[in-house]
Amino acid sequence: SAGHTRPLGELRRSDGDAFGGKSANLGELLSAGIPVPTGFAVAASAFRGFVAETGLEGAIASAMARASSGAVEDGAAASKAIGEA
Repeated sequence: SAGHTRPLGELRRSDGDAFGGKSANLGELLSAGIPVPTGFAVAASAFRGFVAETGLEGAIASAMARASSGAVEDGAAASKAIGEA
């Protein structure tokens, strides 16, 4: 969908919320003429759209609820369950 990707060279610090801080910082470096490999960033909205389209919200919520204990092994199990879903 339009708006889910942008070239790094077009990103600025203000794009950090939508495209992540690292991508926004790389865009700032490129605009300053600092040699950074060119590339593109994928917006967080793309991930949210993917989760909604595939119906993964329930699987993620369930795994996160099981990990709410804060125990490392519960977090690892939740991560594995989400990855497998």
